[in-house]
Amino acid sequence: MLIWYRCCQRIVLFINDGKYYQPHIVKRIESANGEVVKENSPVLVRQTVTASTSKYLRKYLENTVELGTAHKAYIEGYSIAGKTGTAQKIPRADLKWVISFIGHAPADDP
Repeated sequence: MLIWYRCCQRIVLFINDGKYYQPHIVKRIESANGEVVKENSPVLVRQTVTASTSKYLRKYLENTVELGTAHKAYIEGYSIAGKTGTAQKIPRADLKWVISFIGHAPADDP
């Protein structure tokens, strides 16, 4: 589970206009009446890449879904972006693979 957490954390470094925010699970806590009891505001940790570089990378990731190796994730009418990965399991003679995909939507506004 930690590995996927790290993958999500790393992809966010590039797609969120290059801004890395402190991770949190709960955005807000509401009472039974719907009143906000606690709200977690985003805390910017650092700028990892420029916004223009982030936009460029998002377009590449979108092309991966529309035209490339992640085409099975393509859904007509939705803008989806993502990255595929392949790793060979050991022993290599067994020819077994781990295939992965990580993505986000909408592609232009994650």
